[in-house]
Amino acid sequence: MPFNGIDASLKYISDVVVNNLTGATWLVNSGIVSNVPTLGSEIITNGSFDADTANWSAQGSSSLSSVAGGQSSNNLLVTNGGASFGYALQQKTVSVGGWYNISYYYKSGTVGGISRVGTSFGGSEYYSKTLSSVPWANENNVLRATNTNISFRLGTNSSSISATTNYDEVSLKLITLASIYLTAPASTATRAINTAIL
Repeated sequence: MPFNGIDASLKYISDVVVNNLTGATWLVNSGIVSNVPTLGSEIITNGSFDADTANWSAQGSSSLSSVAGGQSSNNLLVTNGGASFGYALQQKTVSVGGWYNISYYYKSGTVGGISRVGTSFGGSEYYSKTLSSVPWANENNVLRATNTNISFRLGTNSSSISATTNYDEVSLKLITLASIYLTAPASTATRAINTAIL
C-alpha cells in the first residue's frame, strides 16, 4: 500500500518495516510483511510416539498404540475400545498470559478425528476442531493461556467400537513475545497506521 505525501522515504508498508521498525523475526519479501516468531522449548512430552505412547493417558475406553507410518517414524493410533469417543490426553502447566503455538499432524483411520485444547480435563475452552484427512495433514493454532493448566485431547470423532484415528508430531511451545511485536518511533508508527486506515 503506497504512502503518498507522507514521507519521501516511506512509500510502502514494507518501507516502514525495513527503514523504521525493528523486530528480529519480521521479514519483508516482495512487499509482503510476515513474522515467524521464535518458539521456546517443547512442552509436550513424547509428542512423536516413536517408541511408545508414554505420558499420554487413554480415555473413553480407548487404547493407544505406537504404530508405523508416521511423519518420520511411528505415530499414535487411537482405537475405541467401546461405544464411546476414545481419546489420548496429556495435561501440562503453562504461564497465564503467555502465547503458545499448537501444532500436530493428523490422519483419518477408519474415521476422522476431533482435537480439543482447554483448561479442564479433556475440555475445549481454547480450541475444538473436527478433523478429516486421508493423507497426513498439519494443524497449527495459537492461544493465550488464561489458566496454569492446559489439557491436550486427541481422539476419534465416532462412538463406534474399534473406530481409529492417527496423530503425530504433537507440539506445544511458548512464543517469545519480543518476536511478535514491532517497535518504531511513535511519530512513524502513527503516520503509517493513519495512512493505512485512510
